[in-house]
Amino acid sequence: MKLPPKPVIHEPQEAEFKTDPIKYCVCMDTMGQDREFTKEQKKFAIETIKKYKLQWEERESQRLRSDRNLRVTEKEKDSKEQEQFLQQQQEEEDREAENLNTSFPEDMLEEEKKNKLKMARWKFKLKQIVSGPYKDKLMVASRYNVIRFPRIYQSFFYFLGYKREDICEPLTNKLFWKKAKNLWNEDLLNKLDKYTPQGTKEGPYTLYQKINFIESNMTKTSEQDLTNYSFGLAKLFSFLKLTIEIRKEDVISRKEYREKKTKEREEAIQNSEKREQEKRTELQAKKEEKLKVK
Repeated sequence: MKLPPKPVIHEPQEAEFKTDPIKYCVCMDTMGQDREFTKEQKKFAIETIKKYKLQWEERESQRLRSDRNLRVTEKEKDSKEQEQFLQQQQEEEDREAENLNTSFPEDMLEEEKKNKLKMARWKFKLKQIVSGPYKDKLMVASRYNVIRFPRIYQSFFYFLGYKREDICEPLTNKLFWKKAKNLWNEDLLNKLDKYTPQGTKEGPYTLYQKINFIESNMTKTSEQDLTNYSFGLAKLFSFLKLTIEIRKEDVISRKEYREKKTKEREEAIQNSEKREQEKRTELQAKKEEKLKVK
């Protein structure tokens, strides 16, 4: 009986990374010697460049492998605790909000209650990011060489007052992560911890540091996509959206308050002038009446 051939077992091959080709121009200079390079010198330069190219490509591959392995590890952690973890955090946030709600005076206006509850949730989310369970999940990004959703990271930097030249490629609005990742650290969270979405903000702000630009910079990203990628980044996204909402409401509220006070002041001035005019008219009438009696 003829035996079937043994199956050929192929070693698993690592899939190639999806990359974009980058071209560079290498220039040579005799440094003022005013001569041509010899064939040997040109050959040496070309061979050196080829060796550097291979080493550079291998180095980049190692960095991408490191990112992939770290991402797999983080994803495994997230998948094990995803449903229970998210539900637990949401329940804790709801409990804090409910405890605050029951402490409000009965005569407090509903709008005021709503604003206070929203700020309570904001403070809870802030604590989760700055010193709570999402801190490490967010800060792990500093160990990546390549990131997804760069606009969210960029929006966060702008939100905290960082300038374009601090985090972007020169003369562009494109995030340069190799540079920006050095700023993704405890100092960033300390700045966040000192921030409040309410009240006036001092100092000059460029267009890209303002709330409207930051909000538009985040519009093409969904929270679900971020959750699938990183719990920490999804929580940051949710926090920024709530911050922008509170900030806008505060700006509108303070504007309405100023307009109300301005209107009250103008009405008070008009009423005062009207009373003065009535007094003058009444006084003039009495003078005329006296003259008639005489």
